[in-house]
Amino acid sequence: GVDPKTACTKVNACDNNTLAIKLPERRTPQLPTANPEECQICEFMVEYIEAFPHETPEAINHTLMMICSQIPSPYHEICMKYEPLLVEILANGTDPKTACKELKACDNKTGVNAKLPEIIV
Repeated sequence: GVDPKTACTKVNACDNNTLAIKLPERRTPQLPTANPEECQICEFMVEYIEAFPHETPEAINHTLMMICSQIPSPYHEICMKYEPLLVEILANGTDPKTACKELKACDNKTGVNAKLPEIIV
């Protein structure tokens, strides 16, 4: 068989006969930071979901994907960034009125009077 100390040294996993494996740092997903365009798109998506109540995460997902498919670039990419996040938190019972703030798409400044070219869906 292979001597554990020899194997440990050969793969550079040991330091003075002590196992010293460095695990990669665990990263938490980075939430977007608030800006007026992202806030308005997030709020638009949430308003649409509120207007037509959905019973399941699948129904929310379907509706948001339909909305995103109708939004032109570069706003389409923003929509697609928030779509899975909104599905998850709305399906978990988050109040739609606070969803965009919880996702950091909006803050107290961006949630008021954000101006974008009108998006027609």
